[in-house]
Amino acid sequence: MSVLNTDSCLLKSDLGSDPIEQFKIWFNEFKLAMENSGNSSLDALYTVNICTCGKDLKPSSRMVLFKKVTDEGIIFGTNYESRKAQQISENHNVCLTFHWPIVGRSVRIEGIAKKTTEEESDDLWNRRSIASQLASASSKQSSELENREELTNNLINTYKIHDVTIEEIDSNNNNDNKIERPDFWGGYIIIPEYYEFWQNGPNRLHDRIAYRLNNDKKTYNIQRLSP
Repeated sequence: MSVLNTDSCLLKSDLGSDPIEQFKIWFNEFKLAMENSGNSSLDALYTVNICTCGKDLKPSSRMVLFKKVTDEGIIFGTNYESRKAQQISENHNVCLTFHWPIVGRSVRIEGIAKKTTEEESDDLWNRRSIASQLASASSKQSSELENREELTNNLINTYKIHDVTIEEIDSNNNNDNKIERPDFWGGYIIIPEYYEFWQNGPNRLHDRIAYRLNNDKKTYNIQRLSP
């Protein structure tokens, strides 16, 4: 393919003025490509990297599963006592990276993280299977463990507290029984201030289109960036 071939390039005119709507379009195209490939598991579809940085100015990143895309932003659930939550409490600025190699695209979002409402957190919690709820309720996320046995014992104790047996979970992982959401677990919403849509191009002539939130906090300045 010629380096000057523009048949498959990404133009500013190809994208809409609302970046969250453009994100939804790209995400739906990614989901369709994954479904057509036979790989449509939730883990494969909803994985995103989130990078946080606390007051020590040392960034850390990890993969999480986001649960919702709303007009306000991207929502995911986590343990409020985890390292990521501690860093968010010290510095609300975060960065998300969605990597979709099957369609040759990625999206990067920089924004502000804030806790969701109690109602939203309850909704996120109740979307989980009881097995997932019990595992989350039993884990002191990011704390140190002596060994694997301590982890499994914590889970077994949580089963006992909620009067649930391992056999019940193994026989029907998606049953309708739920446990109450613990106070240390809840949702975050990432409110975007910057988006970057990246599309793979020939000979490393990739396309990068950035949306930067204007001072009116409503509209975006859209620019092309060098790859």
